[in-house]
Amino acid sequence: MNTDSIISGGLTKAWGLREAPSGMNLDFVNADFTEGYSLKRGRHGVRDLRDVILEVALAVHQSPKFKRVVVLLLAGRVSASRVRQEWKQACEVLLPSVRQRMALIALVDGKLVTEPAMPDLALMGETLKSLTLSDAPVPGTWARLDAHVKSIDAIDSEESLPRTASGAVTWRGMEIEKILVRRWMLKEEPIHRKVLAQQVGCSMPTLTGYLQRLKGEGLLARGRSVALKMYPRERWEELQRMWTLMDEPVRFWDPTGEGTVEGLLAQMKRRMPDGVAVGGVVAARWWDPHFNLNGTPRLDLVVHAPEARGRSQTADLGFVRRLDPALRLQGAGGEARGQAALLVVHRLRRNKAMFTKAAGEVMEIADPVETILELQDMGLTAQAGELLARLRPEETIA
Repeated sequence: MNTDSIISGGLTKAWGLREAPSGMNLDFVNADFTEGYSLKRGRHGVRDLRDVILEVALAVHQSPKFKRVVVLLLAGRVSASRVRQEWKQACEVLLPSVRQRMALIALVDGKLVTEPAMPDLALMGETLKSLTLSDAPVPGTWARLDAHVKSIDAIDSEESLPRTASGAVTWRGMEIEKILVRRWMLKEEPIHRKVLAQQVGCSMPTLTGYLQRLKGEGLLARGRSVALKMYPRERWEELQRMWTLMDEPVRFWDPTGEGTVEGLLAQMKRRMPDGVAVGGVVAARWWDPHFNLNGTPRLDLVVHAPEARGRSQTADLGFVRRLDPALRLQGAGGEARGQAALLVVHRLRRNKAMFTKAAGEVMEIADPVETILELQDMGLTAQAGELLARLRPEETIA
């Protein structure tokens, strides 16, 4: 079986695609003809890449019923950063109605590039990558979870560092700030720099550089040890943006419609997975017994999967299947878009998890910073502000 047959057969099987009708200028379409896919092989230079973008843009323009057309590009002799640059520059000159419906999954000498950086594109990219390396069967949804997390790790490279009002930020810088905000919220004593670096899992130069940034913004208190003296509303907004860009949570939905947050919590209490804490609304009620919200819209879990010796430690998501085998990964193959997620799993990269467990309790609770970020991710900004006000009555983020 040749490589083209392996890729075509694998994609149609894994993602429910079919060959596009003749004359459509695409290779695959999904079942309801809302998405198209164009597979481009053997394109090596920048000029070839521009031709590909123009060709697909024309197909998008001629097919207004498509919500998205994805370019699957297998290229060589051009860097991943150049592919990303050319894609962005080409899209800038296209009509908004065209560029907003275009996406790219490129495999450049074994390196994955996705534009925009969306979880479902990264997941499909890993499937495409596996198909080009062997003729092994395409793994199912659950077996693809580790590949999904690894693809998220790959996004955290120097080429794609999130930018905030104060410049580019790595996950280590974000974790430095989150630990300091946690200590500020809980009114803990200043922390020694070496201890802080150990808790994050970063070098002293990295720590010093980020502290200098915070100091320049007037956020640090004076002293040999480190503490925040303030954390204004606009800084919460920037932290939220950092977290949103770097977190890339894994979202699950229940196609049967029978699953509930209460049922998942009951399973958690029976067998709490190691290194997993409850966040979101459930954690908010733990931190604030007066938390004002009827019902629990979804269950947020935080998985402690720290970086290890410069290499990413893959988060083990197998426990999700044990919680409820009916849950399915949201966004896979275009599935469940617009459906509310029942379970959302976040990754915590720093060395020390800082989870909390009350005496006699089975479940561990995520720290209040993670909890507030997850509340705001759900659109519960008022409730997030109320939680902060309980812990720091003089502050507000609402």
